[in-house]
This record gives sequence, structure tokens and C-alpha cells, in this order.
Amino acid sequence: MSALQAKWSRYFVALAATAVALTGRFMLDPSLGDVAPLLVFTLSVVVAAWYGGLGPGLLATALGALLGDYFFIEPFYSFYAKPYSEQIELGLFLCIGISVSILSQARLSLEAKRQQLLASEREARGQRDEPPARLLPSQLMGVRKTVGERSPSATSRTSPSRLSRLNCWP
Repeated sequence: MSALQAKWSRYFVALAATAVALTGRFMLDPSLGDVAPLLVFTLSVVVAAWYGGLGPGLLATALGALLGDYFFIEPFYSFYAKPYSEQIELGLFLCIGISVSILSQARLSLEAKRQQLLASEREARGQRDEPPARLLPSQLMGVRKTVGERSPSATSRTSPSRLSRLNCWP
């Protein structure tokens, strides 16, 4: 899936979750009436933000606020003249939706960072676990001479027998 398709699928989830919430709220309207007109839309915000992050979460928040206000807050089928208590409820819904969206975006960002760190760790472990390059015999002779030589400041000399015990000398 391309990056553009992935982006559109996240926004589609936001639209679908809001549509499901609207349908569910219509089905619950006979029993809920005027009580908690925006509560069901909170679930659509959580689903959209969890799946898509900030943008889809904000889209679900805006759609939920508009649809809930239009269909379930008196006066119905209008955006005008809402009672003060309904305005407070709408403001709280918007604050909760924005907060959930921001927190979900932070979660997704941390998850992406964790995946990057795991990939770089796997790469580093893969490089470490690779067998070392084989040295040519001429290169080994240079190493033997360097390791076996005694420097004037050295207090003890490394003998070939000690090197063979350390697996440095054949």
C-alpha cells in the first residue's frame, strides 16, 4: 500500500467510525432522548485517532460535533441558538476529542520511533554477528611480528607460547 493510500484509509476510518456512531445514536435516540447527545461520537473519535492519529481524530471530532449538534441538540436540524448548557457540552466534547487525537498521535509517533530503533538494533546486531573478514597469511605475519616484538617500555615480553594459549599464535 502506498503512502497516499495509507493516508486516505486513515481518513476513511474516521468517516466510517463517525457514520457508525451517527447510526448508533439514531438507534439509541428513543431510549436516550436528550441525554448525552454527543457521547456516542466520542467512540468514533477514539477509533479514528487510535487508527489514524491527529488528522483523522480531529476530523471525527469536527464531524461528531457538527452531526451531534445538528441532529441531537435542540433546536433540532439547526446550528442556531443553543442553550448555554448544550454549548458547554459541545465545548467539552471538542476538548476531549482534541485531547484524544493529540495523545493518539503521540502514541503513533512513539511507536514509529520504537520501530526505527528496533530496525537499527537488528541491523547493528546483524553487522556484529557477521564473521570477521579472513586475513591473508601475509597480513597475519605482520600481526605476529607486531604482537611478538618487545617494546623498550614493556615490562614483560609476550612469547609465542603465551600467544598460542591466547589463540593469537598458531
